[in-house]
Amino acid sequence: MIENTAGQGSNLGFKFEHLAAIIDGVEDKSRVGVCIDTCHAFAAGYDLRSEEACEHTFKQLGEVVGFNYLRGMHPERCQSEFNSRVDRHHSLGEGKYRQNGVQLYHARCALR
Repeated sequence: MIENTAGQGSNLGFKFEHLAAIIDGVEDKSRVGVCIDTCHAFAAGYDLRSEEACEHTFKQLGEVVGFNYLRGMHPERCQSEFNSRVDRHHSLGEGKYRQNGVQLYHARCALR
């Protein structure tokens, strides 16, 4: 399981392209999965502040990594500013974006 990072310091994995490159380097891809941490994604510059922004972010994820590798979501609130590359989780009900955008997008996808 590969989880995206916020990109703090010299960390790799904060861009979807990084995750795709890691997957590309694995011989047995049946053993690979990706978990998206929403706090990390927001801090890395993937906008989650509205349903439309979530749709754009997840479209990028599908195009770059592929939904076939998505095994989990780690819905977290973010204390850090958008695109700050600082990994600071926040308490439920707090944070820099409302979870509603992510929740609405998930609900829409489930209905498809």
